Amino acid sequence: MGHREQEESRNAKIYGDAYSRLIDFSLLAQAHLDEIDEPLIERFKSAMLAKEFSKTSVNRYLATLPALRYASRKLKLFNRLPVIEMYSREDGAERECIHNRGQSRQPSLLEP
Repeated sequence: MGHREQEESRNAKIYGDAYSRLIDFSLLAQAHLDEIDEPLIERFKSAMLAKEFSKTSVNRYLATLPALRYASRKLKLFNRLPVIEMYSREDGAERECIHNRGQSRQPSLLEP
């Protein structure tokens, strides 16, 4: 496996793990994409903090939602999507780069 394939595999695992964490939250798991709004996202954030996840980890999980938004916008599924408020450094979150060498590739939710 080449470097690019290893990187793509690593990113797929990161996003897959984050997506799994999102759907572990039953309210998100039961919601249709067009039902995910700001109050639901805030409830997810509060629940994760109550389970003693760090704000950095919560941000990592929330970073999966833009991929969902990207796919839904590309497929023209919805007219309105929620604003996703991430935790800032001032809130106690650290910044993490999950892409090597500054490459940013939106994972496709339609890929196997």
